[in-house]
Amino acid sequence: PDLELHFMFLPEGEDPDSLINSIGKDEFETRLQQAQSFSEYLLSRLKEQFDTSSIEGKTSLLQQVAGLMAEMPDATYREILVSEIARLVQLPTDRVSKIIAKQSRQSDRQYADEIPNFTKTLGQPLTANLRLAIALLLQFPWLSQKISENPTHELIKTLNNPILSKILAILIASPKLTTGALLEHWRGDEQYSLLSELASWEHHVPEDGIEAEFVGVAERLSEQQHKIHVKQLLDKASRGELSQIEREQLQSLIRAGKLKQEKSAS
Repeated sequence: PDLELHFMFLPEGEDPDSLINSIGKDEFETRLQQAQSFSEYLLSRLKEQFDTSSIEGKTSLLQQVAGLMAEMPDATYREILVSEIARLVQLPTDRVSKIIAKQSRQSDRQYADEIPNFTKTLGQPLTANLRLAIALLLQFPWLSQKISENPTHELIKTLNNPILSKILAILIASPKLTTGALLEHWRGDEQYSLLSELASWEHHVPEDGIEAEFVGVAERLSEQQHKIHVKQLLDKASRGELSQIEREQLQSLIRAGKLKQEKSAS
């Protein structure tokens, strides 16, 4: 069936039932009718987030939407949305289409930045941020002791990466392990040589900035995963395949992203 995705954000602490009890069924249905379509929501958020009067703002905007556009299966819908984005940045539609396509290809190449054979060995690419996170934990095992002290480090544990998960599990159980003792857990495995490379990799992070850099890379990895999850749910929504639970997850993710942007701006 052809379904349309609309966004209606509830007041903080409200759910549909409590809001109906508060404002009445008729008013609730009126608000439902006024809910923003996906395209309206996306364009309004882009206007809020980027300064489209500057070259830098236009560039950042197009970089942001490139990945999302690539995930949209409906070519007609994608073309119409590109034309609206072109109007927003005041550029010809065909030029915006080429820029978005180019940005998408560049993102794919950046995502594939990896040590040779890493994908073959571990079944997933080693991005720049993931490489740095693993290298820092291998070279400075004491970072695992900071996890309980700084909630930011908890972000690492939420990432769907088996190597990071295993490193953290080992170090949380045995926090005083050295780099050599930590690597011994992979002795005889095909990952051993690759992790040994990372254990001696020159990352050029100054010693007094190790913890701050680890916090930063944790946040970047978490943000990447957040975007991937949102894209996956939006892709399902565009095909009319979202369950009620997934619809609530999508609203929660978008709301969390919005709150994070507001905190960053303040």
